[in-house]
Amino acid sequence: MKKFCQSAIEILNSCTAKEYPIAFCNLKIQFFNEFQRGLVFSTLHGTDFFKNVLDCLDGAQWTEKGEYGNNFRKMVEPYFQYEI
Repeated sequence: MKKFCQSAIEILNSCTAKEYPIAFCNLKIQFFNEFQRGLVFSTLHGTDFFKNVLDCLDGAQWTEKGEYGNNFRKMVEPYFQYEI
């Protein structure tokens, strides 16, 4: 997961403004299919989604409350143990 997010950020940083939305959506769909296990998150992440995942994998606490925040923590926790 960590490598995927790092790669996604690199790809997005190299996109033009016109390419960015398509690349982001494609990467987000790929991430959903590979890692989210059907869990749904809030739109609070926006385009910082991959950075937020990396931050949590590096030990930052995700403080969003409610079901969506819990889902995000459930998704990150198994990878947190193995990818630091």
